[in-house]
Amino acid sequence: MAKKPITKPKFTNPDFKGFVNISLTEELKVTIKNQPFSPEVFEQELFKLVEFGWAVKFAPDDYNNCYQCTLTQTLRDHKDYGCFLSGRGSSPAKAFKQMLYLFLNVCDGELLPNLVEKPGGEYDD
Repeated sequence: MAKKPITKPKFTNPDFKGFVNISLTEELKVTIKNQPFSPEVFEQELFKLVEFGWAVKFAPDDYNNCYQCTLTQTLRDHKDYGCFLSGRGSSPAKAFKQMLYLFLNVCDGELLPNLVEKPGGEYDD
């Protein structure tokens, strides 16, 4: 008697809106890489984001052989709730630096107007 494969229902999140995908030009990579970023700035900026309801997560990105840092809003009534932005780098700190630069300088602190259909990206170092 052959076993029937167990099929699980596909997980869907009704709150998910999409990913912000910003193509990094060589010029943008150099600009991000040249930004000063001390441990003190890292701590201050991370604290500010968390204080305003943002979730910041770090994980290895085995596919791209680097680290990634993701940003999403945790407050359900916030317009950016359900949107995701990621940064990548050779270390968690560099991934955070890229994500922060993209969020503050490219997206002007807003994710919703910058959504795309699928994730992607490069890292700057």
